[in-house]
Amino acid sequence: MSTADWVAASSELPDEGETVLLHIPGFLLPRPLIATLRRGDPTHDGEWYRRDHWHCAAILAIGSPQVVQPDHVWCRIPTPSGVDAWADTRMRFDAATPPESPPLAPAPPPAHQHRQPTLFDQMEAV
Repeated sequence: MSTADWVAASSELPDEGETVLLHIPGFLLPRPLIATLRRGDPTHDGEWYRRDHWHCAAILAIGSPQVVQPDHVWCRIPTPSGVDAWADTRMRFDAATPPESPPLAPAPPPAHQHRQPTLFDQMEAV
């Protein structure tokens, strides 16, 4: 078994969407996480969106993106034979393009639709 070449985030980052092993010093457990990098958008107004983030596929990452820090180290995961690359399976939620959702069922008629018009309803119609 070969040893992995760990790279400090301060010197180099993987390509966006590339699946890597990520070690965050001082994290709850001292084992690496499976993560992908998402680059920040330098044109965005919010500081959070301008920063690079790790998107981790581990229960202990609590599903929240981790901001890239210089002391984080990562290494590439060898791709199995017969596979071009690891699939990027994370969900994307962008404010400009919300995820597709199935069409909603038509709303039921309002409960008051069966009643007789009130005096106020008749006055508004005039």
